[in-house]
Amino acid sequence: MAKSNLPIPEAPESNAGDDFHVKWAMQKALGLINFDEKHGLKRLTVEGTNQSEGEDIDPTGRDLLAIDIVEYYGGKNIDASSQVVLSQLKYSTRQKDVVYTLSKLCQGKKIGHKGSIINKLATQAFDGFLKTYGRETYLKLKVKLVTNRNVDSSLVEVLTKVQSFLKINNAEIQARSVIAKFKEEKATLKKLQEASGLPSKRFIDFLRVLDFSDCGSDKQHLEEDLIKSISKYGANTPKHPYNGLRSILIDKMLPEHRSDNYIDIGHILNLFGKSNVSELFPVPEKIKEPRNVIKRKSYSEIKNQLLSSEYRIFCIHAGGGIGKSTFVKQVSNELPENSIAFIYDCYGQGSYLDPSTYRHTHDKAITQISNELALNLGSNFLLDSLQSESNLMTQFKGRIIESSNILRELNPNAYLIIFIDAADNSVVASEIRGHNCFVHDITQLRDLPPNCKIVITSRTARLDTLKLPQSIERIELTPFNLEESKENSLHYYSDLTDDEVQEFHDLTQGIPRVQYYAINHRETKEDLFAFLKPYGKNVESIIEAEIKEAGDKIGDENKLYKFFESLISLPRPIPISYLSEVTGCSNEDVIDICSDICTGLTINEDYISFRDEDFENLLLEKYQSQEEVVNLIKKLMLQNAEEDEYSAVNLASFLFQTNDFNTLIEIVNDYSYLTV
Repeated sequence: MAKSNLPIPEAPESNAGDDFHVKWAMQKALGLINFDEKHGLKRLTVEGTNQSEGEDIDPTGRDLLAIDIVEYYGGKNIDASSQVVLSQLKYSTRQKDVVYTLSKLCQGKKIGHKGSIINKLATQAFDGFLKTYGRETYLKLKVKLVTNRNVDSSLVEVLTKVQSFLKINNAEIQARSVIAKFKEEKATLKKLQEASGLPSKRFIDFLRVLDFSDCGSDKQHLEEDLIKSISKYGANTPKHPYNGLRSILIDKMLPEHRSDNYIDIGHILNLFGKSNVSELFPVPEKIKEPRNVIKRKSYSEIKNQLLSSEYRIFCIHAGGGIGKSTFVKQVSNELPENSIAFIYDCYGQGSYLDPSTYRHTHDKAITQISNELALNLGSNFLLDSLQSESNLMTQFKGRIIESSNILRELNPNAYLIIFIDAADNSVVASEIRGHNCFVHDITQLRDLPPNCKIVITSRTARLDTLKLPQSIERIELTPFNLEESKENSLHYYSDLTDDEVQEFHDLTQGIPRVQYYAINHRETKEDLFAFLKPYGKNVESIIEAEIKEAGDKIGDENKLYKFFESLISLPRPIPISYLSEVTGCSNEDVIDICSDICTGLTINEDYISFRDEDFENLLLEKYQSQEEVVNLIKKLMLQNAEEDEYSAVNLASFLFQTNDFNTLIEIVNDYSYLTV
């Protein structure tokens, strides 16, 4: 049979090369998921550099032709970055098993070296940056050849040896001085210099940054590796983000995207249904430590019990104001070296009922905890939170095991401790909203690593609502002992006698929150005891006394009643402007009232929150939402929902809670108030 002289079609090989480019860029793009501000990948450009840099370096469009992908680490341009990686990608189907020798890398398109791989990397990638931004930029640069073909190992050895020598001295060096030190490698270095087309000193700087470490990359496994990588980020259906990322990069490679040929972490997050980085940490901790933290011996004893016990999950419980959150904070700071402790805050300064930041649902809680693990330990981030509760718990347990293994390598004696503070509040919220509570699933986890402990805290009176398995160890916190009351009181009143310390301890029953409330705003010990006597105070009575004092200052009982009635009716956290509008007070009056009862309320960036649950519960018992106030809030939200986030987020939930189903149905049918 006669041999065909027809040329081999080039389209399939070209398509294979394009596919390699896209998949390699996809693999690199996943590296954008990081929070390392100094060294993490922050931007990836395709088919060249950033537009502004391209215009500065290469106004003719000829000097950067060798650059296919640029990785910017620590910044989004060369000035802000700690490292910039320039990569030229080459893929071969016909010669994939043929090794790149020195001759092949230096062979030009026609005669000589012009147009060779080395020549292009030197003159159409490296040199443009060096000439435009100055020699100091070479310290940031890395110039890579990325190909499915291997490079001759002897050439790699020469380059490695020379680069090790050059690391000692960053000054400009003549090529002949360097070549003279490498007699056996002289021919190789001279051929590289000739092929580069660079002046003597610039050639040596080029050698410093030349990198063949990604040669021999196998396209066949790229897709499989990409799917695995995407799955590690919690993707329930990894093909969806895979196809989405591929589509984005193909689009960015088109000429019409020359001005925005980059992707950053925002593009990656969008593939997983996230609009910004903050959604990876949807419900951050808001626990405020007391002004004077007492180092409690009982806390240290309980900590030792937690670490030495064979149990993995514990429940720390106590009455209101005993110091459960303070315990969590203190123990977190007193762990063995390399240990990591995270606090998941179920109360969130009263925001546990806020529909925009539910803290009791699996998607919020598991996402927050998983991504704190990733941020601090380098485990995989959880990006896809829109999946079943069962899948989320599987993802969560996998990340616990992964994080525990990382810790064990750092220090065999290190612990991973996850505190779920005020877990009973999440149960309350789930019952009110009719949702499943993540706490119930957390307590059912089994076969956790021995260096992992999960510690939930709860009020003793609500232990039954947690539905704890019998296998979970329960530990009760106790009030201050006399010595701790003494240390706390003497911090504020240094002239107290031993008898007065004893009296203070008895009048407050050693309850830390009662002591905190009692001491607040009372400058002398005489004022302190006048407030506590004759029979002492508990949490409820001391809050009532605070409210009475605030009422005496205002001089208008009805005004104060309406203030608290509005306070408990509005979704938390509450904008000062809303509370002002509903109560009829000025913003200044609202701030003054909050200041008068600052033990129970806190203001942060024009939003009011509850400092603790005791204060919130007392208001809920004492003040009832009146129809007039409810209607006023409803009217205000309906007026503002098209423009204001607070109203837009809370309107539907508020209508549901106040049984205004007709208005709610109208809004749903009309697709109203969706702009914000």
